[in-house]
Order: sequence, then C-alpha cells, then structure tokens
Amino acid sequence: EAHEILDSMGRFFSLDGLLDQMVQFYSRIAQAGRVSILVLDGGGGALHFVQGTGFFGFEDDIRHMSLPLENSISGSVVRTQRPLLVQDIDRAIPKRSRSKLTYTSPSFMSIPLVHRGDVIGVINLSNRVDGGVFAQEDLDRVLTFTQGTADLISEGRRFSEVQRTFFRHTADVLLGIAENKSPYLNGHSTRVASLSLALARQLGFTEEEAGVLAESAKFHDLGRIAIDEAVLSRDGELEESEREQIKDHPVWSYRILGSIPGMDLDLEAIKSHHERYDGKGYPGGLLGEEIPMGGRIIAVVDAFDALTSERPYRSAMNRDQALEILDQNSWSQFDGRVVKAFKEMDIEH
Repeated sequence: EAHEILDSMGRFFSLDGLLDQMVQFYSRIAQAGRVSILVLDGGGGALHFVQGTGFFGFEDDIRHMSLPLENSISGSVVRTQRPLLVQDIDRAIPKRSRSKLTYTSPSFMSIPLVHRGDVIGVINLSNRVDGGVFAQEDLDRVLTFTQGTADLISEGRRFSEVQRTFFRHTADVLLGIAENKSPYLNGHSTRVASLSLALARQLGFTEEEAGVLAESAKFHDLGRIAIDEAVLSRDGELEESEREQIKDHPVWSYRILGSIPGMDLDLEAIKSHHERYDGKGYPGGLLGEEIPMGGRIIAVVDAFDALTSERPYRSAMNRDQALEILDQNSWSQFDGRVVKAFKEMDIEH
C-alpha cells in the first residue's frame, strides 16, 4: 500500500516531465530539430543542461555538460540578457568552441530565461527542420513564451525541492517504522551507511559515488516494513513461509524506494545486498560479478554490523571475531576483495 501511495504521489509533479514538454513545445513552434534548456548553477558561474531533444547519440554526454559563462555563446546571452539570432553560426562566431554535435542548418537562436529580473538560464534552438535559417519572426514567436517558461522553471524547481524534502522525510519515517518493528535494529541503518561510505572510499569510489552508496545503505532494510512483526521478533526457528517473507525484504526496499522521486539511490545495490558470491543468495540468485559492486559492499558491512550487535538469538561478537567470520566466508558468501578492503580499514566497533 505504501508503494502504491508513493507511486501515485510521485506522479503528481515531475520537473523533468515539465521540462520535457517545454522542449517539445519549442521544437514544434520554431521548427527546430534540436532544443536545449540550460540553467545556472547555484553560484551563477556555469550553465548546466537540464533537458533537451535532438541530441541523438549524445544524450549522456550532454546531460553531464557544464558550460562556463566565459567564451561560450550561451554565456554571452546570460551576460547581456539579450536574445541572439544567428543565421550563419560559423561566420558570426568563427572562434566558437566546437563540439562533436553536427549541425544540419547554420542558423541558431539562444534566448535568456529571466525570472524576476534575474537570468536563470537559456534556451537554445538549432537545426531548423527544413534546413533553412531562423528569421526574426521565429525569434519573436519563441519570445512570446520564454517569460512564462522562466517563471515555470523557477517555481517548478522550488516546488521540486519542497517535494524532494517531503519524500525524503517520508522515507525516514518509513525507515523508523521498519526499525521499530525490530528493536535490535535500532541504529543499524546509520552504522551500515557510515561503514559503507568508508568502504566505498577504500575501494576507490568517487565522493559522489560513495555518497550515493551510503545513502542507499541507510535504507537497505526499509522493506522490513512489509514483514509481519511477529516474524521479525521471533527468536526460534522460522517456518518456510516466514523465511520467504524475510527474503522478500530487499525487493520491498527496492520497490518502495523506487517509488519515491528525488532520492539519489543505487536501487540495484539495495536489491542485491543479500545475494551471495557463490550464487546461493536472494532474491535473484546472482553469481559473482553479476552482483552490483554496491550490493557486495553493503553485504559485507551489513553482516559485520549484524555479527557485532546483540540479537535475540545470540550475543554480539567482538570486532576480531566478526572479521574472522567474514574472512572464512570470502569467495562463498562475500566478494573476497571487498572483505580484504574492509579488514584493511581502521574499524571501530
């Protein structure tokens, strides 16, 4: 039920969806084969691509593009706050920076997006579909809508941030409920997140990648919210149906978190944190390198924290005992390289 509710709420507003509709609209009214919207970063020093169409084969490159304001066409439009209409881009701007993108028409338009007197970005249009050049009437037609576009983007970004904060809070609440169903798990998610961050760094992840994995590790057990509380608190032998409930929790974590927009998570790592290197894990029975590295990292950290914590069915082990167990299960339950990296860390527990 939580999954369905969150999925419905997530569809209520999508900034990406709004921006996609905008670029498709401008493509139609200007007969432009390529349209892009770029927005200024928080410091106002560079433009970042947020949505576009007509970048066939270059979508990933463009999405990670950061364009400095100096020595760029779009940057000059930001600085002057004046639209630019060019009928022959090579003749008008011979020293422009070149990209891998090809142009089917030499004509180009770049229009500043101004919200309450401040430039927040630009919209660029090129590759007129008939191979001709853009005229003043094309620019005038586009300018009719750019003020409203700037307002929509600005307010949409603000609302999107409020929405993201709300959904993050919702995820935290759900995680709290899941942990309260198993009191011995209190603090488990925070410890697993912290150790996953350190282990990811140890294995050479970038800071951004390590941060995403740590956030994912924090929520890896959220799916326990879907498991009967009596099953979670049982300190005796579980029946087969109850064991299957437990095995479902990575899938529930994956499904619920996948329904929450605006959270930068490695969902595959979450789903695979109970896979085994020998292929005997769950839920997918993945083998060796088939298991995402994030899942292999969380598996080691999750096991270590479980071993060094009090559980209803056994006492906590000390650090050295737990590391010995991990070592004994290298290349069967765990990726031996991940265990080795973990043992090399300065772990306090």
